[in-house]
Amino acid sequence: MDESKNKYNFTFKMLLVTLKRQILTIIYFVVCFTIIGAVYSYKFYTPSYESTGSVVAETLNDNIYNAFSNVVKAKVPQLVVEELKSKDITDKGKTISIKDIENGIAIQEKPTSYNSYILDISFHNKNDNITSTILNIVLKQACITFNDETSTTAKLTKFAVHHEATNPVVITKPIVKMALFVAVGLGLGVLFALASGCYKYKINSTYELQDLDILTLEIETEVKKNE
Repeated sequence: MDESKNKYNFTFKMLLVTLKRQILTIIYFVVCFTIIGAVYSYKFYTPSYESTGSVVAETLNDNIYNAFSNVVKAKVPQLVVEELKSKDITDKGKTISIKDIENGIAIQEKPTSYNSYILDISFHNKNDNITSTILNIVLKQACITFNDETSTTAKLTKFAVHHEATNPVVITKPIVKMALFVAVGLGLGVLFALASGCYKYKINSTYELQDLDILTLEIETEVKKNE
């Protein structure tokens, strides 16, 4: 039976009934997006790798941190690229650009207190064969450049490499990308099921009437009319 009066006035129960009817549609979307996600994540997607090292200063405060951070961001990328070119280090045959270095470097956020004079620096890249090598150059160039600048301004603070780059570890796992595809598939499946199921809502059985409290309402209305 068509319930045309309720075509555009859906209750929460009616939406649940609609989803129940369209469960195969939802499963279809989830399965399709799971397959697409698996193929993309494990066949085409290249994970990112990260290596971490550290530098240590003779003393450290906000001014020194800001100065060192500026050196790392503004001057080190150019110097790193030049050294990579001199050593003929490429990213699978592709020349590494200044932008690649800038995007890959991450320096520890400014400490709230300076109980330690050590700063962590990391570098991420999609090629695990060169990630650690590049970070070691970053650490070296950051210390040399900062120390050269401080010597000309008569500052006493010096930086040195504390720990060289660690072996790179994966920071973007394929399973995470695949899970995102599954979530998108579920969301689209639910939306499509609601859209197609609610376009022309029909009540197919007395059980659904009872679930929606419509049968009780009709019986009570009929009893009142008879009275």
